[in-house]
Amino acid sequence: MPELDGNPVEMATFLVAVLVCFIRPLRHARRHESQNLTFGRVAADLFSGTTIVPFILLICSVFSSVILEATLQSNKLALGLGGVIGLMFVVRGYFVGD
Repeated sequence: MPELDGNPVEMATFLVAVLVCFIRPLRHARRHESQNLTFGRVAADLFSGTTIVPFILLICSVFSSVILEATLQSNKLALGLGGVIGLMFVVRGYFVGD
């Protein structure tokens, strides 16, 4: 059996991102609604999912500088994606009406 020797933070980020892709279809199936599953929605869910673990680690970094250092060292891409997604939501609030 192959041994898992990757970075635990990156592995958790990947697993959570993949799991997030299944939430929307499962929610629609549970409600017995027809779903329009497109590549764009799956890609958006995947990108959004990559930001969950780094954001949780950033929240936890308030309590530990070791967690902050580990997050900044291992998840630069996910933190960048999280920043872009967060910025899009903030900017959207200014340009789109309530």
